[in-house]
Amino acid sequence: MQRALNFSPDDPVVYFLYGYYLHKVGRLDKAQDMFEKSLEISPQSIKVQYAYALLLIDLKQYDKALEYAKKVYKQGNFHP
Repeated sequence: MQRALNFSPDDPVVYFLYGYYLHKVGRLDKAQDMFEKSLEISPQSIKVQYAYALLLIDLKQYDKALEYAKKVYKQGNFHP
């Protein structure tokens, strides 16, 4: 993943995938950094917002998770 970040540092998908991986292996703080970077580059990405909301639940940041979940469902037509 580090190689992909070096090759394409402005690609939000790289940060999203790295964040998703880190979330799955339990490195939640680092995953949060990656999701936030992905959202910084592509703030309207429904998939990133959804995955980030799930991470925020695991981090017990429920208010922030609800905020992102509402953004996702407001945009509609999302199927995880």
